[in-house]
Amino acid sequence: SEELSLSLSSSSSSSSPTAEHLTLPLLFNSSSLSFPLRGAFYYTWYPQTWKVNGERVFYHPDLGHYRSGSVNVVDKHLESMDYAKIDVGILSWWGPGTVYEEQAIPLILNRTLVKDAKVKWAFYYEKEMTTNPSESKISNDLSYLRDKYGDNPSMAKIDGKPIMFVYNDGYAPDINGTCEVTKRWSIGNDKKEWYIVLKVFGKYFDCQHQPDGWHQYGPDTAQHVHSTSFVISPGFWRSDLDDPSLHRNITRWYSNIRNMVASNKDWQLIVSFNEWGEGTAIEGAQEWNSSSGYGQYLDALHSDGNH
Repeated sequence: SEELSLSLSSSSSSSSPTAEHLTLPLLFNSSSLSFPLRGAFYYTWYPQTWKVNGERVFYHPDLGHYRSGSVNVVDKHLESMDYAKIDVGILSWWGPGTVYEEQAIPLILNRTLVKDAKVKWAFYYEKEMTTNPSESKISNDLSYLRDKYGDNPSMAKIDGKPIMFVYNDGYAPDINGTCEVTKRWSIGNDKKEWYIVLKVFGKYFDCQHQPDGWHQYGPDTAQHVHSTSFVISPGFWRSDLDDPSLHRNITRWYSNIRNMVASNKDWQLIVSFNEWGEGTAIEGAQEWNSSSGYGQYLDALHSDGNH
């Protein structure tokens, strides 16, 4: 088939991922995904965040303390996500040109093509956590991502629209925990080019401006159920805390997965695939290894929670 040659370079710094030269088949496919969808939150900020407030993560990933821009790491993650029946990886995004974007996201999208992985990719808009971006800022950011990645065949789409999850939370002034946030995102996405999934807050269902979907990101609780989503967490133990906020329990994890699948909610979400600093990761680790080589948490997803 016709081929496209891409050179993905990041930085000449010795601490940056090695530049990769990829030859990609032109397999452009604009088909949309259908619900229900299994998604997992995914982070590209390693090796910078193997410590939280100076404290090293508690667990020991099978891949070691890896770099997010490593081809071998990305390929293993793609294989693991397909094994776990994860339809959508939700990429943490902090803004145009940030190191986590420039060094990892193009590589992930293109390795997804090269490896013919089943998983597709969405974004997680993190800046809403600590700021209240204006409608114009939201519009500019959405346009930037649409222009840069929107036509990439590795992007997840619903009704032809790329997908944006938004971490609106009470860390910023309180208005992003009210209906004001739904209005800003409705105006910022006035062309309706994106499928928007906001984070729930009190009485979110009463807001005049409704997004396309809702989710929760609360990993200190084993499962959350909301109007369009069912969210599960294996455990929560930040590296800078003495004790876990949610203890890991593999039996509970199997049960949560069965509940999630049975719910038939549009979004069946996992917090997280690889947020090691908060101790929510489910990728393979020494602490939960298994005969499959993928680890007990991915094994459970592979079987839809059935032993």
